Amino acid sequence: MTTAPFRIAVFGNRGYASALLTHLLARGEKICAVVTRFDSVTPVMIRVAQRLRAAWWGRALACSDPFDAYDSPATIARAHDIPVLAADTIRMPTCAGTLRACAPDLVFVAGFHRKIPSSVIAVPVRGMVNLHPALLPKHRGGTPNRWVVRLGERETGVTAHLVTAAFDAGDILTRERVTVAADATWGDVEIQVIRAVIATADRVLAAARVGVLRGIPQEEHASTYDPPYHGAHQHIAWTDTGASIRRTCYAIRPKSGGITSCRGHALIVWDGEAVSVARHPVAPGTVLTIDDAGCPVVACGDGAFRIIACVSRGRIIPARRMVRSLRMRPGDRLDT
Repeated sequence: MTTAPFRIAVFGNRGYASALLTHLLARGEKICAVVTRFDSVTPVMIRVAQRLRAAWWGRALACSDPFDAYDSPATIARAHDIPVLAADTIRMPTCAGTLRACAPDLVFVAGFHRKIPSSVIAVPVRGMVNLHPALLPKHRGGTPNRWVVRLGERETGVTAHLVTAAFDAGDILTRERVTVAADATWGDVEIQVIRAVIATADRVLAAARVGVLRGIPQEEHASTYDPPYHGAHQHIAWTDTGASIRRTCYAIRPKSGGITSCRGHALIVWDGEAVSVARHPVAPGTVLTIDDAGCPVVACGDGAFRIIACVSRGRIIPARRMVRSLRMRPGDRLDT
């Protein structure tokens, strides 16, 4: 008697879900449905725009999203004749029925942006598993690794847990740990995490083939929740330490850098370093000096921060060019 193939559905968006879907297809797994956001901008459009902008400005652009290199899950699914459901329909009464008709044994959730109703969670026979890009119960929420970098933590990872009505709170099946280098940017970390997502999914899939998945309850007393990382978190607070200011810049790279301003002109700091200086009476954010390399040295909470590189029109430029452009001089004040 022929055994029916194990059927998998994938919920998620460009990035984690793209990499996972590509991996599962390469393994020859039967993907019965994909639920995803329908992107209005395709990877082809992104690459054409990048080439046009690079030609206009005379060099390749440095700012990008680490997930732009991936096709959207919808594009991948359609290329393999896999049914695609719009994420916007997830709470509609018909969604559970449509998914049930696809008969998934297991559902993987990877980078999905909507709360999943109980009617949909109940559909897969073996369970619905979220591949959360952090080590639960810490760092619940949608953008954990920006906070990992911002807070200077040296470890993150992926937690596979059963999906419940509460966000990121289901029983834990397995974890994959990732070491975060001291100078890692958010983009660096996400590349590592994507590899961990795939490794974690493989272990979950092996377990699901032999029975219903059972996990260990999370320790609620140890749980933390990170708010969405938005524009205000990108602003540099000059009262912070030099190390913290650098992490503010790195937590958004390679999409952009830390934001400040000089005499009303926006300034995006791509890179810099904490430096030791003699004690000074000036307020944090004050330019102490312009050093021999043309880099501004700015007073901060524990000494000074030397700005090395900035972002201008999507390109990385030496700080000295920004200094000349803004006619920056000692005594100028940088604000948020």
